[in-house]
Formats: sequence, structure tokens, C-alpha cells
Amino acid sequence: MAPMRLPASHALRFGAASLALAALTSCASGTQETAVPAPPAAPATQPPASTPAPATTSAAPSPAATTPVAATPSPRATATAKPGQSAKPGQSAKPSASAKPSATAPAVPVAQPAPGAKVDCSQLKCIALTFDDGPGKDTPKLLRTLTDEQVVATFFMQGVNIKANPGIVKQVAGTPGMEIGSHTTSHANLPGASKDKLNREITRNDELLEQTIGRKVNLFRPPYGARNAAVDSVAAASGEAVVMWDVDTFDWKTKSAAATRDAIRKQAKPGSIVLMHDIHSSTVNAVPDVVRDLKAQGYTLVTVSQLLGETTPGKVYVNRP
Repeated sequence: MAPMRLPASHALRFGAASLALAALTSCASGTQETAVPAPPAAPATQPPASTPAPATTSAAPSPAATTPVAATPSPRATATAKPGQSAKPGQSAKPSASAKPSATAPAVPVAQPAPGAKVDCSQLKCIALTFDDGPGKDTPKLLRTLTDEQVVATFFMQGVNIKANPGIVKQVAGTPGMEIGSHTTSHANLPGASKDKLNREITRNDELLEQTIGRKVNLFRPPYGARNAAVDSVAAASGEAVVMWDVDTFDWKTKSAAATRDAIRKQAKPGSIVLMHDIHSSTVNAVPDVVRDLKAQGYTLVTVSQLLGETTPGKVYVNRP
């Protein structure tokens, strides 16, 4: 028997029905085909997982940021993170400069005693500033500085300048708390001098000072610090202690305010006697900073007599023992 042929329109309908029947059969069996999702694209700048950043590390600020911000650990990589720049495990971040402990606060300057007041240098950190060879043209300026800073000093004056500046001598003597001592008539080098010369240099200068300020002095300083037993003997006969020093600024040599200040900073200690010369303007200019330095270090600035207390004529004093 010959096969039966279907018209084209019937064949199309039959094919569509077959497809529908297949779909219904699939749904009834419970199997369903789902689309496979495309793998997510990995961020191009994600750092390697092998270098986790510890919570203590601060992230480097983005170049576009104006204020550094401490990083908070995030499960996502940020666009500004750069591979290989995270801190190693266990490495802690350096503290910022503001986190450093503050330096020791500067010392509060010590209150100075009233001029001429009795001072117990066995209980206080005392130091005595002394000035030789004056008075000079800048001595009044020095007096103003000392007065403004409420401190005192001792002036060892020589005859040539006493005669040239009697008014300044009286100004020093009239300034509360200031002290005057003798420094010979002509700044002579005394060892080896005859007894007559020693008397002229020491005794006559004492007399000149007494005539000018109306009172006798009881302190003597030999020029250049040059002395021997004969010099000490004449000073003793004049009723004067021999005052030396243990801090030499060499201001006469350097003529530098900075060098004078540095010399005192390096050498000063409790009980020191400091040697300077008020005939040099560089020295006078150094004094404001010298005084403030010493105050800040806790010193009480006193005269030689306040520092030493009762003295013995002819005895040599270098500092307060």
C-alpha cells in the first residue's frame, strides 16, 4: 500500500502539537533547565588575599583627598588601594607627630629676693654676677636691665674710671641692692710690685671709692686675678676679702654677647661667682638673656656678700664652698 501524504498545512500543525506535548511532558517530570550565570568580573585593583591589612594600620591617603582619614577595615577593596602597599601582618602603624608625649615643661623662673634682703644661700641655688673695670658708658644701661629683672650684682671699680665717671659710681651705689668693690687705681699687675706700689693701688683706690660714695668697701679683686701672699696681706690690712671667680666668660676677648651667654650656660653651678666686664657693650647686651637663663634654671641672683655671708679680710674666695 502506498504511504499516505498529509497536506503541508496539516504537517505544520502536527509538528507544533508535538513540541507542545514534549514541553508538557517535561514540566510534569519536574526537571527544569536554568541559565548558567556569567562569572562576576573581579575588580581590577583588588589586593592579593595573602596580604591582609591589620586593623592597626592606617591606609595611605588618596592623592585626591585633602584630609588624611584613618582606614576602617572593609570587606570590599577600595578603588584607591594599591596592591603590595598594605602593611605586613604584625606591623603596627607609626604614631603621628601629635601623638608623641610632650616635652618637659620649661621651669618657672624663681622669684628673686628684694634688693638688699637677707638671703640664705645654704638653702637656695645662688649665683653672683660680677662686673670689673667700670664704670663705663654702658653701666647705666646695665643697671636698668638688672633693676627691671629685679636682680642684683657686684661691681669692682678701678680708679681711672671712678675719676672719669663719678656720677655713674654714685648711680650704682644708689641703686638698691647693688654692691661695689675695689679693683685698684690703674689695673696694675700686682705680684712682684713693691709694698709702696701695692698700697697706692689698693689703699688709695679704697679711699677714692669712700670719698665718692660715702662708705668704705670690704671686697677687693686683683686685676687679671693675679695675686700672691703680699697682695693678700695688703688687702687684709685694708679690711677687704679677696674675691676671685670660678666662671670666666672671656668677654674681654670674644666681645660677643652669644659667646658670653654660652660660657655662663656651660660653667655655672650653684655657688658660682661669674666674671664679666661692664666696659664692653657686648657684655651689657648679653646680660638680659644671661639673667633670664639663670632664672629659668632656678638660680637666685645675689651679690658676692649675700653669696658668701660673713667674709674674712685677706682670705681668698673663688665661690661659695
